[in-house]
Amino acid sequence: MRTQTTNTKDDWAAFLHDATFALRTTYHGMLGASPAQATFGRDMLFDTAHITDWEEQYRRKVEQVAKHNNRENDKRRNWTYTPGDKVLL
Repeated sequence: MRTQTTNTKDDWAAFLHDATFALRTTYHGMLGASPAQATFGRDMLFDTAHITDWEEQYRRKVEQVAKHNNRENDKRRNWTYTPGDKVLL
């Protein structure tokens, strides 16, 4: 869940369902099955194609980066330099 990008740290609950589903459907060598298979006697995964709208994903990421950049730029100080000022390079 730490690799998911969220706008605030309070949004982690939105990813909880996906994280628990991933844990429950992952094969465990000690069980010889996934926890879901051991509990329900069947696999929880279906043979359906997952179609991702990559353009939508890209657009969301660009929006998110722009928001982040604007937030960081709002924190910047505007410095004014005059000839003769000493600066570190």
